[in-house]
Amino acid sequence: MRCCPAGVTGGLRVTLTLAALVLALVWGLPPAVAHATDPAPWTSLLPAAPGGRGPDEAAECPGGDPKCVQQVEAALTREVKDLRCDHNAVFARAYLLITRDVAVASQTPGFFADPAYINHFDAAFAAEYGRQWDAYRAGAPTAPAWRIAFDAADGERVSGPGDLYLAINAHIGRDMPLILARVGLDALRRADQNKVNDVLYAGMRPLLNELAANYDPSLGFDLPGTVDDLALYQYIAVLRERAWRLAEELAAAPSDQARAAITARIEAEAASSAVALRATFAYPPIGRPAALRDAYCAAHWTPPS
Repeated sequence: MRCCPAGVTGGLRVTLTLAALVLALVWGLPPAVAHATDPAPWTSLLPAAPGGRGPDEAAECPGGDPKCVQQVEAALTREVKDLRCDHNAVFARAYLLITRDVAVASQTPGFFADPAYINHFDAAFAAEYGRQWDAYRAGAPTAPAWRIAFDAADGERVSGPGDLYLAINAHIGRDMPLILARVGLDALRRADQNKVNDVLYAGMRPLLNELAANYDPSLGFDLPGTVDDLALYQYIAVLRERAWRLAEELAAAPSDQARAAITARIEAEAASSAVALRATFAYPPIGRPAALRDAYCAAHWTPPS
């Protein structure tokens, strides 16, 4: 059994996180932090939108060509290599691994009913992450949940699991309902999104192992059986289910005003959860856990294959 540098096990962290999310309230948010350099300029690496169409129309990869997902994978690979031991790299590498798994599934005959939809959604979903990343680095307005996640990673304020959970919360809890609604909803697409859950669960243990090997051993804490794998998967699955329900609300909104109110609720929920996650995974004020984590990464990091 491995234990994290800060002395708190990964399994306990997960349990505390789920409990904190239930009890989360909307607290104050930290200001955005501007950065002089951009180690991974996301927007320029993603598939270009067709002329005359804006990002709010989910114009990325409208035909669902598999090459679009390959471009997302290339952008993530570059980001992981550029970030190296930066604490933002934990989510970037996790996202890369998930993208690869979904790409394999989308190219497997019969796995998805409509693989072109999955490819279209994948590109649009990744593009929203890229927009938030670029906005934060430029000091521009950023979604509150993402601002909390990026600020915590840049300030090295939370553990490796904390960086992972904060970004998952922002990307699935905040980005996903917005992108689902833009791409479009129907029963067939709902079934394909449920198949994505199968891909995610199958990849949980390899994903955690790779993150632990490169960044923070607490990410790979392995309880007997599949308890910790299931805990992370269930957290993601619950967020994904909530995202679909919120997307349905957006699609059914009777007016722009109603749609804006739902969007504001999505932002507030994600921000509230981010505050709770930040508190749950915060490094203790004593010791040097962040420095120990950085030293571990410097000695163990390898570029993605």
